[in-house]
Amino acid sequence: MMQRSASTSPSRRTQPLTAASLPSRQCLGDAVRRHCPPWLQSEADDICQTALVRLLRKLREEPVIHASRTYLKQAAKNAVIDAVRSHAARERHYQQVAAVGREAEPTPEKLAADRELRHTVTAHVERLPSARNEAVSLYIDGHAIAEIAERLGCGTKRIDNLVYRGLRSLRDSLTTAGITPAALRATA
Repeated sequence: MMQRSASTSPSRRTQPLTAASLPSRQCLGDAVRRHCPPWLQSEADDICQTALVRLLRKLREEPVIHASRTYLKQAAKNAVIDAVRSHAARERHYQQVAAVGREAEPTPEKLAADRELRHTVTAHVERLPSARNEAVSLYIDGHAIAEIAERLGCGTKRIDNLVYRGLRSLRDSLTTAGITPAALRATA
């Protein structure tokens, strides 16, 4: 009796994956559960379904997938990784929403302090040389460099320079007055 060599005998490991030879949902579910962290086990069936849908889509593109066992394990693992990332993203979103909800209306004291800080910054801006004062005022109001240049009838390079030097002078002036960048960000 003649024996087949290992390279010519079809083994389970080397059989290509096709839509007809798709493994059972249970087999894929087992692969998902092996990779699934304990806190995500309750969603294992949903993750398995996701992996199965992805496999079917892939088989629509490529009717035959070789190294099927490896491919199935990787598909299950990728579906679990995506579920973990999705869960983490949802958690971050919920925390951000909760943080926004915790932010209370500013107190009258905070409003008064913010108003006083704005007046102080405005006074320091007005102390800048006139060209820098105009450029920085418009820049702080949210205008783009090109728009400021058009308004003041100058080139963008000159306005860029005026804004840069004006902001540097303003920062130095405010620091000398004891106003830190952190205090400015707190009012924004």
